[in-house]
Amino acid sequence: MQSHDPILPAVAYRAWAWHRAGEAGELTLESRPLREPGPGEVLVANRLVALNPVDWKTIEWAHPSWRPVQVPGVDGMGRIVARGAGVQLPLGMRVAYHQSLARDGSFAEYTCLAADAVLPVPAGVSDEVAAGVPCLGFDRRRTRARQTPAQPVGSDVHTAKRTRPTP
Repeated sequence: MQSHDPILPAVAYRAWAWHRAGEAGELTLESRPLREPGPGEVLVANRLVALNPVDWKTIEWAHPSWRPVQVPGVDGMGRIVARGAGVQLPLGMRVAYHQSLARDGSFAEYTCLAADAVLPVPAGVSDEVAAGVPCLGFDRRRTRARQTPAQPVGSDVHTAKRTRPTP
């Protein structure tokens, strides 16, 4: 099996670009050259993207690492269409992902990602469900990684006891 796929599915792709803090309606649809994934990366042809609350918040308020023409969007799903050196994931694999805010995101026809940012999507899971799942899974994994040994399992944000605010 070849681990590096130099043939890209297209020469250019369309993406929604951010230029400055503001409303989502200020994003512009632009054509961009499609780049080959680097070592440890995959190129995903997006099928669906999910609107994560961080997306609209970051579009409105910006992010310290963003520059004009940044592509927003952290959650999405699609198929792997190219792989960088060292990646063994199969071409055509359905995947969902949660992209780093420091990289171009899912509001595009294609997204280049670190291979470890993708999750395989089982055959019985719809594209719609798959697009919205990664944020929850990756957030839970990150939270568990930050727990100290003294913290009990289940003390992360997804299972924390809800309390009423004091009036």
